[in-house]
Amino acid sequence: MNNLIIFSILLSLYSLNVWPQENQPSDQSTKSIRDKEIEENKENDPFPTCNECSSYFKTQEEAAFNLTPSSAEKGKGNTRAVYILQKGRKVYERYNSVSSNQNAFRIWSMSKSIASLLIGRRIFENKMDLNDPLEKYYPQLKEKKFKGKITIENLLTMSSGLEWNETYENNPLKSHVIRMLYLKPSQDMGLYTLNRNQLYPPGAIFNYSSGETNLLMRVLKESFKESFKEEESPLKSYLSYPWNSLFTPLDITSATWETDRSQTFVGSSYLYMRTYDLAKIGQLILDKGLHKGERLLSEEYLKRSFQAHPASCNTKPSRYEPSYSYGYSWWLNAPCPERKEKIKAFANLPDDLILALGHHGQTMAIFPSLKAVAIRFGADKESVFNREAWLNAVYQGLLANWESNLGEVQ
Repeated sequence: MNNLIIFSILLSLYSLNVWPQENQPSDQSTKSIRDKEIEENKENDPFPTCNECSSYFKTQEEAAFNLTPSSAEKGKGNTRAVYILQKGRKVYERYNSVSSNQNAFRIWSMSKSIASLLIGRRIFENKMDLNDPLEKYYPQLKEKKFKGKITIENLLTMSSGLEWNETYENNPLKSHVIRMLYLKPSQDMGLYTLNRNQLYPPGAIFNYSSGETNLLMRVLKESFKESFKEEESPLKSYLSYPWNSLFTPLDITSATWETDRSQTFVGSSYLYMRTYDLAKIGQLILDKGLHKGERLLSEEYLKRSFQAHPASCNTKPSRYEPSYSYGYSWWLNAPCPERKEKIKAFANLPDDLILALGHHGQTMAIFPSLKAVAIRFGADKESVFNREAWLNAVYQGLLANWESNLGEVQ
């Protein structure tokens, strides 16, 4: 009964918009969706602007901001920002009336994809390995039949075999993720995940789990205990690692990454970033791990990150994500080679499409063949936003823009 009361309170807070959300108001009635001039701190956005390119993205604009006059629910979907790059140039940018390029948005589960890059960076430094088992970091697991054998790669691909229910506010009583993020387990989210029952052998079954990413972040922290600078503590080295290894080299200045009470990064959900700073991550991927001549990530690691992992291909698609394949914490449009029917998530989009996705419609879409990154931030609690329609419109705009030679640069 106590749990029922607690969850009832949580749902009440959610319905009243008190539930932890992005740092922007979400009441659509207070908004007048319109183009917003971006004057403040323009110099923080390093990407040059293509003057004539935005005309190719009008259909995308209607899909993102739901502006079509025939729409009975005009303006719903609560898109707060759209930012599109192509060939390193900003070809489209727009915010709703309460947002700007200075807002750092919570990117929810897109955080998982960034967490994957941190692991890739640590592997590039030869401080971790994809085949490292958990028992290397937690020797007490050696006595366990399967848990100690769970590898870094298993956690990256959501195939640990640990019990996990990822349902959200629609089924809170059975939800491990709500317990982890908002109740007592938030004290140590990685340990909470590690203590789940082992249902399957590692690597056999794909089961989307925010817990596995937080366990991965806890393992990342453990990796600093054996190798750290004498003048720094392992914890200090860990807490500065996202900035020292990735954000600062990329000139990302807006990143905030919350930790749980054990001072482990909440890799599943709690990273905040501005649009153009997240776009730098996308550009790094387009550049295959190179930034201004410096290699930040192994090209081989990125290649493996964007290949459909067998666990996701061998697992029966869910009714929520019927056709996606999954790599190292990235959603993919590539059809699974193991499946007889070559079905992909978005039939009209390229096979090489790479996606970081998050709660309430957060999206970063990377189109390697068109050298493009498209970002959408929002707070779509009613599931009005049509991601596929938006991505199709973005893709058509990118194709047209490509053929037009991208216009002039400002």
